[in-house]
Amino acid sequence: MRAGTRIGAYLPVAIILFAVGAFSTSQHQRGQEPIAAVPPEGIAGLVKELPDYAPFGYSGMAACNGKLYASSNVGLLEFENGNVSKAYRVQGKYSVVSGPWCDEAHHLLWMQDNQRNDFLNFNGSGWVEVSMPQPPKEYFTRGDIAEGFRGSGNSHGFWLEGGGGVWRWDNEKRQWKPERMPRMDYPNRVIRVLALESRLMLVARHEGMSLLFRRGQQFSSDTVHYFDDGWREVPNHSGMNYLLKGSVTVGDTGYICTEQGNLLAVNLAEVKSVKAPGSCEALAKASSNRLLVSFTGDGVYEYADKWILRAKSPYPSSEGEHWAYLAEQGSQIAYATSSVPHLDKAKSSDTDIKWTRSGTTAMWLSEGQGFRPVVLDR
Repeated sequence: MRAGTRIGAYLPVAIILFAVGAFSTSQHQRGQEPIAAVPPEGIAGLVKELPDYAPFGYSGMAACNGKLYASSNVGLLEFENGNVSKAYRVQGKYSVVSGPWCDEAHHLLWMQDNQRNDFLNFNGSGWVEVSMPQPPKEYFTRGDIAEGFRGSGNSHGFWLEGGGGVWRWDNEKRQWKPERMPRMDYPNRVIRVLALESRLMLVARHEGMSLLFRRGQQFSSDTVHYFDDGWREVPNHSGMNYLLKGSVTVGDTGYICTEQGNLLAVNLAEVKSVKAPGSCEALAKASSNRLLVSFTGDGVYEYADKWILRAKSPYPSSEGEHWAYLAEQGSQIAYATSSVPHLDKAKSSDTDIKWTRSGTTAMWLSEGQGFRPVVLDR
């Protein structure tokens, strides 16, 4: 059992959205279609209405402004007092959202509407629509849209990364501003922002088809860069090549969870390996301003010069391949998994694609050193 490599938590849905032109980057207005807040008793019905080829799934999680949030293909779920309190719907149909991301500098919660491809931020009282940034190469490809966008922030600002570009949010002018980037030709590209408190770092990938790599296959390692009178590469002292799966920043240290399950720490001096209890699957920043990590089949730990168990793994040892998501608000840890879809070659044809899943799609909230399941139809 291992955590899966995420190539799109809503792969079947993404195929449909591409067919109707979801890769368009033209600006648009939401018009008369407001963001709907569905009460808890209405969420189960939304899940049941999903088609068989696109079952319910989570795609991200964040703690922001005192609440926990999870993105899904029925909208953005909000949690209060240990239970789901509402679902924010961005569309009447196919309300698939990505994120969420917390912008602590401006006290905003961000998400992306995967059908319109625009972004929305929430200040606690209302949602504001924000158009996609200008692409660095004048357009976003279907592949750019499939790989998605990621938000990163610190106490000074909020950044968006995707499609080979990085932009900083100008809250006064309410627009995206391109961030300085090193020159990179294909297949080299920026894939992540590490927003350290004192410095912005960019993670670059040098493999064009990294999603197709098999375990044990040779590859060029990701690299970390920062600007200081010119672009500088952070020395890799970890002793390994790696591909980033997830990342988080805590103060002036960035942490990378690799596709191989290793945990790395990044600062201006080096990329180094961190000895860990198990195989890393998800990262978050705890309210204590410490690192929080979920290890496959083991549990969630907080790191403060030593590993402290916060909650044991909620799933059995027979659990299949899955994506994992993690967030923490005070004493409450939220943990979710979504089963990785695999093409069922035996049952699929050119006109009828079938998927198989071995993992569990579920969410849990911590109670002591354990977890209890979140029920969406309470």
